[in-house]
Amino acid sequence: MFDESPSFEKLFVPFTNKKAIIWLIVIGITIYFNALFGDFVWDDYAQIVNSSLAQGLSNIPQIFSVGQLGIFYRPVFLSFLTLINSIFGGNVFFFHFFQISIHISNAILIFLLFRKFFGKNTSFFLASLFLVHPINTEAVSYISAVSDPLFVFLGLIAFHIMSKDKIIWLSFSVACFFILFSLLTKEAGFLMLLFISVYRLLFKRREILLPSLFIIIPAAIYFFLRFFVAHTFFAKAIHFAPIADAPFYERLITIPKIIFFYIYTFMLPVKLSIAQHWMVKSFTLNDFYTPLIVVIVFSGIVAYISWRVYKHHKNIFSQFVFFTFWFLISLALYLQIFPLDMTVAERWFYLPMIGLLGLIGVIGQLFKFITEKNLALSFACLIFILVLLSTRTMVRNTNWINSYALLSHDVKTNQNSFDIENNLSVELAKLNKHDEALIHAQKSTKLNPKYSPAWTTLGVVYTQKKEYKKAVPYFMTALENDGGNYVAFYNLIYVYLLLGDNSSAKGWSQNALRSFNNDPPVLLFLAVAEYKLGNREKATALAKQSYELRPTEQSQSIYNTIQNGQDLKIE
Repeated sequence: MFDESPSFEKLFVPFTNKKAIIWLIVIGITIYFNALFGDFVWDDYAQIVNSSLAQGLSNIPQIFSVGQLGIFYRPVFLSFLTLINSIFGGNVFFFHFFQISIHISNAILIFLLFRKFFGKNTSFFLASLFLVHPINTEAVSYISAVSDPLFVFLGLIAFHIMSKDKIIWLSFSVACFFILFSLLTKEAGFLMLLFISVYRLLFKRREILLPSLFIIIPAAIYFFLRFFVAHTFFAKAIHFAPIADAPFYERLITIPKIIFFYIYTFMLPVKLSIAQHWMVKSFTLNDFYTPLIVVIVFSGIVAYISWRVYKHHKNIFSQFVFFTFWFLISLALYLQIFPLDMTVAERWFYLPMIGLLGLIGVIGQLFKFITEKNLALSFACLIFILVLLSTRTMVRNTNWINSYALLSHDVKTNQNSFDIENNLSVELAKLNKHDEALIHAQKSTKLNPKYSPAWTTLGVVYTQKKEYKKAVPYFMTALENDGGNYVAFYNLIYVYLLLGDNSSAKGWSQNALRSFNNDPPVLLFLAVAEYKLGNREKATALAKQSYELRPTEQSQSIYNTIQNGQDLKIE
């Protein structure tokens, strides 16, 4: 008369696509729940907190008219951050909420992608592996890395639209829209455009016009916006990264270790860390020969399987070619043939991992590791792998909870990163642990003498210790390494004012204004220096200009003091 009460078995049997998607959502929420409460870390302050562009929706049109660092053009990525920041008032929870939601959505889209080639169980396991793998934690828990999940998300939507047998012009237009937004999120979106085109050539060979137009139209719009609207080209502008300044020969001999890093971290994601700037400069066993042997063996295995598939399983050869192409091409983007701002980054494996998982799926079909005889054991092993990886991911999420937790953890794993050392110094200075901060900032300058922010940090720490004369040469060195270092300019002028050297404060303020035209704080510093030098009329005009450009309590107070001829103290 009544149906039986729901049992645990009914949650899985029959295992439909709908149930698989629900379980992916449940698993994703469970694994990344503790990441929802993380703070801004690392570059989040520059990208969001201290970015004037991220402070209002009205800035979004301007975002499309400017590039970043002279080499990046990612207006959709920056608009995404600005949108969340403007609507939710900088509440970090919502940044994490949307980023985790995108990652879970990607796992679902990857499941549906794999379903085109594999059974439900295989597709679900591979998508779950992508969802929970610790190597993806940086792309999911680090807000400034949202560009990786976001461009993949937009690209996968376009992929599913363009993978249909019959495509009407409306669907084609929607797909073009999504792939264009993928390109405008991160330059690697061009790979998604490439993979979609290769898919249609391999599996939908009846049409040439649509795939051709699909490449031409979004690419043409992207280049028009980049070159003619934002005037952003491909100039080299990464001054502080050793790999970017390294000769091609050194980048070339570093490639085997880079590939080894990604394969090893995928297999054993134990030592995870941000800001990896290591390089291979000589032919040593650990840095060159061992990674090279591993890469050769890995390549040999792939070549052997390719030959076996072509000879004996031609029905899945196109699948093998497609996922091998996806993995190798997307990985090649990060092999430093064109230098990047770090040697390796875990978030850069986000796209290649999809190709690698697809390759694993094809190999699984070929060798049939799971049979009816070992079904229970195989299922138990797969669950154990997922639980193990999920646990590692949840632990890694705790490192991303705030800057100090992340840096103090990663400095133990990655002991030769000038980036980590400097940022940890900044966090220690905030905690008034100045002596510890100096140790890490000094180590940062030794690891990379050209890294201007580390010299700036040393100057700031000495300023906080009220040892102003010691601070000056560090700010000078910072500006010698990077004449556009605003923080160094600002603090150097401030220190000169504290020392009572108003002539130097005036000279450096005028110097700074050549690079930062009409910058309100620098104008205010110049006004103070002029006032101290007895130039009250000029000081009044400068203070007024600063206040009108950026009305704050401080600028108003200094303007009133100068205008009334009162005593002005620098604190």
